[in-house]
Amino acid sequence: MRVGFIGLGRMGAPMAARIAAAGHGVVGYDSSAERRQLAGPGVVLVDSPAAVALDADVVITSLPGPAEVENVVHGRNGVLASLKPAAVLVETSTISPQQSRTLAHDLAIRKASYLDAPVSGGAQGARDGTLVAMVGGAAEALDTARPVLACFAKHIFHLGPVGAGNVMKLVIQSIFLSQMAGFLEAVSMGERSGIALDTLLRIVAVSSAHHPAIGTRYEKNPVGQSRSDIRGRIGGEGFVVGEGDLARARPTVPDPHVRAVRLQRHRRPRPVPRRPHRGPKLA
Repeated sequence: MRVGFIGLGRMGAPMAARIAAAGHGVVGYDSSAERRQLAGPGVVLVDSPAAVALDADVVITSLPGPAEVENVVHGRNGVLASLKPAAVLVETSTISPQQSRTLAHDLAIRKASYLDAPVSGGAQGARDGTLVAMVGGAAEALDTARPVLACFAKHIFHLGPVGAGNVMKLVIQSIFLSQMAGFLEAVSMGERSGIALDTLLRIVAVSSAHHPAIGTRYEKNPVGQSRSDIRGRIGGEGFVVGEGDLARARPTVPDPHVRAVRLQRHRRPRPVPRRPHRGPKLA
């Protein structure tokens, strides 16, 4: 099958490499020259999203967010300019279901199909081919794209119409990030109470508080690593990006009386309340 892949970052590059290794012809593009260097053997680089889509049966995008997706599809030399009828665009980025429905409508005008198929499992899952793909869209389009998705996804769930995959990904992000917020506040409490941060994290890693997803960020921290390095590892840009995911999740809540998850910035943890000092009771 002829596959186009747009977005060759830490997730996209190994996903594209696995597709090529499975015997599919893969044409790739990334706007960053640095990320283009990550393309694996078998991925033929071209100079625009339109060139990626020109002869592809399936086009996959793996991009940072909504603005990049919009530009790749509708921008100058975008996918929409050259995607052929009957082709399938598979969007694996974390975007809103509303944006997916708009993209599906625009592709349908060209007689092409759209699947929202965000993934979970991180860069290691992309390298190992063990990602979870949560798919929204027509069953026929998924039948076309499934052999390609199976190159990097161990589990493929068809959840319903366009946008359903996006909703499920936002559910996962909301759960994970709320857990991460609690973790960071608890770590801050321990550190402010005088426990060394690297010691605290090593103990958490072998305790019942260990969380497999969060744990990958701290369990291998070397003893004596600087506080700024450790903070960057357990928080970092991913947490800030995740807050954007939660903002995209809020409009999907149908009941206005149900509050979506909100997080405080992890760089401004709430202060640990101190009990007022009380002197000894007097007889």
